Amino acid sequence: MKAINGRSLLVFLTLVIGTVIGSSQTPKAASSESPFPVNRYQIVNNPNVRAGTFLLDTVTGRVWQLTGFSDLDGDPDAWLIKDRIDNDAQLAAWVSRHQPKKTAEK
Repeated sequence: MKAINGRSLLVFLTLVIGTVIGSSQTPKAASSESPFPVNRYQIVNNPNVRAGTFLLDTVTGRVWQLTGFSDLDGDPDAWLIKDRIDNDAQLAAWVSRHQPKKTAEK
């Protein structure tokens, strides 16, 4: 996993927060037959950031990032879920699953 610089993270969070706050209407059901609200999923794109296309579930707040797999035949794309940390316990669990990178000794 590659490191995210502070500016990219700030731009991403600004987009997500702006999308959630900017949505002033509660999504309505598409029809009586469909349990899915209209406009539940929003694609958020930032042309200033490489790999800056995200899928936002406006009901749950879950976010996926559009990711290309150039090492597979056909160079397919897929939406990959992004981790979300909402409290200290989730942060501790997340940190325990990720080991620090080894640094090259000089």
